[in-house]
Amino acid sequence: MWRIKYMACDFNSPDCNEHRCFDELSFQEYIDSEEFQSKLKGKKLYGAVSHEARDKFISYKMENKHPSVGNQSDFLLSNGLAANVLVDASINDHKLYLTIETLPFGKGLELAALYDLDVDMQVSMSTELDIKNDKYYIVQIFGLDCTLAPAFGTELIRKEKVE
Repeated sequence: MWRIKYMACDFNSPDCNEHRCFDELSFQEYIDSEEFQSKLKGKKLYGAVSHEARDKFISYKMENKHPSVGNQSDFLLSNGLAANVLVDASINDHKLYLTIETLPFGKGLELAALYDLDVDMQVSMSTELDIKNDKYYIVQIFGLDCTLAPAFGTELIRKEKVE
């Protein structure tokens, strides 16, 4: 397994899709919230390899009026799409830092193999957002997906093997 810390976004730099920045204060309030901290400590925020898995969840919800799987993390786990779990979040110097751990099964093993090969994996947050004053305001983080094409400039800060 790997524990990887990323700079997930610079609050002063816009994304490449809509050229908007995240609002730093809304992010600080969210990651300090009891709800987020409970999910983080309970290891309930899962990520995938690419956002494609999130698209599958949206399709699943549209096709099922009463879905048995009600949230993205459950969907990723139950469909073998989860590759990592979010374990830490902090803001320093106007940058968001997120730390993930690869999972020791399924897609987590595939993701770990990519890290073993020194693939330059970047990350993209799976979120629910509000847009106001031409900025993104965080409502919820679902997980951190690994990708080769992130919307925001990201940077791998630290990569360490864990057992």
